[in-house]
Amino acid sequence: LNPPAYPLSPGASNRKKIVIMTCVATFLLLLAFFLLVEFIDRTLRDSIRARKLTGCQILGDFPYSRRSTPYSQIYERDSTRYLSNSIFRFFTDRKKGEPYILNLLSVCPGSGKTYIGEHLEEYWKSIGINVRRISAGTDFNADSSQYLLATGINEIYTPGNEDVLIVEHPELRQINIPTPLLRNAHVNLMVAGNRSTGSCCGNWKPRLKVNPTCA
Repeated sequence: LNPPAYPLSPGASNRKKIVIMTCVATFLLLLAFFLLVEFIDRTLRDSIRARKLTGCQILGDFPYSRRSTPYSQIYERDSTRYLSNSIFRFFTDRKKGEPYILNLLSVCPGSGKTYIGEHLEEYWKSIGINVRRISAGTDFNADSSQYLLATGINEIYTPGNEDVLIVEHPELRQINIPTPLLRNAHVNLMVAGNRSTGSCCGNWKPRLKVNPTCA
């Protein structure tokens, strides 16, 4: 018998091709995953996405921050000023003796109506505008017949000399907002948090019977 012959060089291998095919397959799998997430995700992460999913006119957006920093305060101030300028475009036709009315609406609790209302009130007062803010549960009872059957804003609050009236209504999931209060307002602003879905504006339009704007 002849002694065994050892190879002098390594045999051919498909390792390079296997590595390339693995990288391509991984890339395609990740791409498909992110496309699927983008397709089924209905949260309102930014103004462009919110406009696309809800069909609402977006007047402004506020940054989400877990803690207060000098930068977050600058962002909030700029966002408040931008939203204020967008709202004032609708304050054009004011009846004598009545203020401009801004309705703050939301679907779920914790959407940020009070947060935005406080920032707008503080900013408008700082520039010399006489503004008043009223909210459900504090200034009027949203469960009362006086509110549910109201035909005008004067039926739920006592008018003063304010230039702008901010009305924070209850959540739409809890109670129905009278149509006259929505139609008589200059702006109906739907407030949606960054974890809200596209239904916060779009699917509630028929119930509101008005065309809301979003923030």
